[in-house]
Amino acid sequence: MKFSSHRNLERLAILYEIDGSSESFADAVAYEDIPAGDSLVAAVYLIPSRERGTGGREIDSASATFRAALVERGSVLAVAEHRRAATRTVERENGFLRPRSLTPFAPLDWEAFLPDAGFADEADFRPLPKAQALTKTSPGR
Repeated sequence: MKFSSHRNLERLAILYEIDGSSESFADAVAYEDIPAGDSLVAAVYLIPSRERGTGGREIDSASATFRAALVERGSVLAVAEHRRAATRTVERENGFLRPRSLTPFAPLDWEAFLPDAGFADEADFRPLPKAQALTKTSPGR
């Protein structure tokens, strides 16, 4: 996935979804210290054993739908979609998409991809708590 950022980002979570003809997968990967830039590239991998576990059918990338939501501190910054998904209720399987750092496979241009910080956690999808405002009556003036 290629994207742009006009500012440096301390931490970004990307929720990836892949809808194949019979299987759907979703997982979130975290990235840290992302520099501002026009050609930032993030990647996620579907583990080969899961693709083979679809009854011998490969995921057809020509008809599959790919989506990614970029989330910073609980706020969705952008959503990218390749092909609009048909509206259907489907349970997505987790644990089959892997961050670059957790796959034994390396793309030819390894350095072109953003280094990840592993899987995102629940805190990446919650907004930061509001800071307590000090008032004249606050004990910690």
